[in-house]
Amino acid sequence: MSTSATVNGTVVYIGAKSDTDWAANYTALQTALVGLNATVFQFGAASGLSTSAGYMRPGIAAADGTEIFLVCPKAGKLSALYCKGTSNAAGGAVRVTVRVNGADSALTCDVAASGSAGADTTHTVTVAAGDTISVKAQGLSGYTSGLANLTACLAFTPS
Repeated sequence: MSTSATVNGTVVYIGAKSDTDWAANYTALQTALVGLNATVFQFGAASGLSTSAGYMRPGIAAADGTEIFLVCPKAGKLSALYCKGTSNAAGGAVRVTVRVNGADSALTCDVAASGSAGADTTHTVTVAAGDTISVKAQGLSGYTSGLANLTACLAFTPS
């Protein structure tokens, strides 16, 4: 089952049926954000999720306990967090949290135990030039394993 959201007049589907569909949705999100003068930041975790905090990497690599961040080039807002993974055979829910300057922000999304995608299109986070942005992924209570190839995309709109 797919969930959709409208971003700047473009419908973007989350929970697509294949990696090809997910790539198309990422492209649609980028296209929609152009009208908002926004940039897409992408973080990923090919593996390494557990109930301990794991930090996703710009691009995609194994998550681990070392926080890797991007430095914000100018002031603006972060919004439209979308996350998608594969192979979550009811291994437990996962929470993805955007962090600013080493602290959790309100921009989060949960991937259900039997799901593979989530989104937060409600919250925005204001950032200043020089702030650091990172993304944390953590299995919630009862997480054993299952979610792999987790990707998180969020929008940065300069002010």
